[in-house]
Amino acid sequence: PNALHAFQQFKSLLSRLSSNRKLITAQVQDRLLEVASAESSDEIIIGDHNWLNLNKTNPIFLNDLWNSLANKYSVPSKLKDIVSTKLVNKELFLEAGCLEYLAIHHSELKNNFNLENIKRLSHQDAKNLGNALADDGYKPILRALAIATNHNIEISIADLTYILYEKNVQNILSISDYMCTSMSLGQIEPIDYTDTILINYDPEYQITDKDDKLIEKLEF
Repeated sequence: PNALHAFQQFKSLLSRLSSNRKLITAQVQDRLLEVASAESSDEIIIGDHNWLNLNKTNPIFLNDLWNSLANKYSVPSKLKDIVSTKLVNKELFLEAGCLEYLAIHHSELKNNFNLENIKRLSHQDAKNLGNALADDGYKPILRALAIATNHNIEISIADLTYILYEKNVQNILSISDYMCTSMSLGQIEPIDYTDTILINYDPEYQITDKDDKLIEKLEF
């Protein structure tokens, strides 16, 4: 329910954007696809806006990976060729983990190799994992990591605890490690940080024992 409510707010915000504006969002893809009732981000159209995935991997790499996995897990040649062709033609995008799951569990398709079934099975593991982690109390930590990191940039404990525990939404929620031009949605008056490099949070939070144990488990 919370995810659906957030998606409705997101659509409302998009409806107020002019045609020359873009909205960049950090969001776990599986939850987005679930609330949008879509099989891929390419299918999501909100008003006049298309959803563009900024994290897409080179199709040549994905195809090479798929062929390697298909050989390793004895994927039927028909399914192997279908997925390979769709990847090369950019008609199918699956992350590396999804391709591996598809290769391992290909028998669950029961020789029904239509594209929708392939997509659904490929994303099944990620969806199950996300639900299991949320049930075990990881949701706030994973949400903070999704907002503040990517596969190239890690996060410090100080940054993570500030995002987790700071309740005043008017305060700064992150610190960039490089200077850039940015904007804040809903900011009443602009704040000039041109000559200021922020290195400390005030207050500086300490991670709780509960969250420390959850993070330790995630690292394994």
